[in-house]
Amino acid sequence: MISISKWIRLGGVPVFAVVLLFSQSIFAEATKSIHYQGYLADSTNLPVDATLDIVISLYSDPIDEGSSLHYSETHSAVTISQGRFSLFIGDGDPTAGVYGEGLFTEQIWVGININGETLSPRTRLANTPYSLQAIAAQQFASGSICLAGDLIICYEGDSGTRNIGACQEGTRTCSSGAFGACDGQVLPTIETCNGVDDDCEGTADVGTTIIGCTDYFVDNDQDGAGIGSATCLCASQAGNAASVGGDCDDSDPQVYPGQTNFFTVASAGGTFDYNCSGTIETGFPAVVATCTYNGSSCDFGSGFLAPLPGCGEGSLFGLGCSQSGSTCTVTTGVLGGTQSCQ
Repeated sequence: MISISKWIRLGGVPVFAVVLLFSQSIFAEATKSIHYQGYLADSTNLPVDATLDIVISLYSDPIDEGSSLHYSETHSAVTISQGRFSLFIGDGDPTAGVYGEGLFTEQIWVGININGETLSPRTRLANTPYSLQAIAAQQFASGSICLAGDLIICYEGDSGTRNIGACQEGTRTCSSGAFGACDGQVLPTIETCNGVDDDCEGTADVGTTIIGCTDYFVDNDQDGAGIGSATCLCASQAGNAASVGGDCDDSDPQVYPGQTNFFTVASAGGTFDYNCSGTIETGFPAVVATCTYNGSSCDFGSGFLAPLPGCGEGSLFGLGCSQSGSTCTVTTGVLGGTQSCQ
């Protein structure tokens, strides 16, 4: 038996290969095929199921890439099922050199390329006498991939969340020749306002979806009302401090929903809609003073002298009526007023 243990990558994901070569006196009958078996697991130690191309190369040097290559062959579309695969060195499609007994007159190193990626380092080929049994082969039952009690570290979440925040690796224990479930692992969950990084993205209480969060708005003028769409946060933050939205002018702290005061000067945004209602309310009734003949006298209706003033504009109030027969006329006002609005 020849044992090879290497790290490889499968589709960009690290894969660990434990390869077993079985031979009956391979140096005595060197031209015969060498049985090559292996087990592949992904970065979370789960067995691989795939179809891959495997290139076997035989070298006379553990490092040199040039003249030390004696033989190379390709095994196309090798089936890996539950992590296990099997092939015969000598039965592949030769790509360099000739397979024969002359290959084994000196020390040989085995180079392996799986799915286009070369493993490193090479492993020296050594003979195991036919009369002896390798310990690993003796202990592993047929179809087994591990020994009872063996432990491997595992994690079934996204690799970027492994051991970040609340997320933790677990372990798989070998039983009946196979590894069990990943016990003890903690996987990402929806972020909750609890001071813990539940979704394992690197920061606690931050995320697009947070359980227990409160809507906060950007409040540049710090009047207690914000603008735009709310951001659900576990606590107010600089720039997101208002729990009420709907501010129609976030550059003026006098303008916000619910404002009750009236103003005679336009806001910083050039409007008199200080309470963000969408309409303009006046402080003084926007009516014109009237005088109406009732058959014997004049009835006075208070208001401004025509025309009505706009917000921030001044005008005179009517003081009463003057009568000439049945004709009633509003008395010219002497008290001025400026229309206030909100």
